[in-house]
Amino acid sequence: MKKPWDKASLLTVVVLLLCGLCGRISAYNPSAFTNYSDTYARTPNHDMGQPWDWCTPYTWLDQHEGDCTNFTSQCLIAGSAPSGCGLKYCGATIRAPDLFNCLRYTMCWRWQKTTWDQQNAPDWLGPGDVIIFGDTGGGVEVAKHSVQVVLGQGADSYINAHSSTRYHESWINPFQFFDWCYFFEYRQPPLPCGSPE
Repeated sequence: MKKPWDKASLLTVVVLLLCGLCGRISAYNPSAFTNYSDTYARTPNHDMGQPWDWCTPYTWLDQHEGDCTNFTSQCLIAGSAPSGCGLKYCGATIRAPDLFNCLRYTMCWRWQKTTWDQQNAPDWLGPGDVIIFGDTGGGVEVAKHSVQVVLGQGADSYINAHSSTRYHESWINPFQFFDWCYFFEYRQPPLPCGSPE
């Protein structure tokens, strides 16, 4: 006859599992994110090397209309962002709405929205964060462009991006083309998914 688990044993197993999960969640490295972005913002990484050998050469930018979110997802991977929503890179088809849903609803990053007429950046905005720009049509928000925050803080933050190439530009510069933007920040522990702060 098997002996049932006692409460202390179950609690120990749960704590060990949670500690392992916390270790994976807290591994995000904003410096690695920004270093990758700075290295490849002006020149796409055509020879990606480890762990991306299988997708060399990187040709998405050359063969398609753009790769803003593809590049942002590469930066997140380089920064060891926790996965869980299939971040795609190297010619795979991740789009701004996919990354928006991933950061907001799957990875549970902290977020805040601003509009063209407000243009208010949160004080917490800084290197390693992501901004997603979009438009509203027929009452529906559609994410269209993503950028990486690489320098500064709050309203004085600077970004990199592909399509079009941006290097250390004010976060406000792309706003002339869009109705709104969402700022995303990784934080530990994450907020309840979908909750603003």
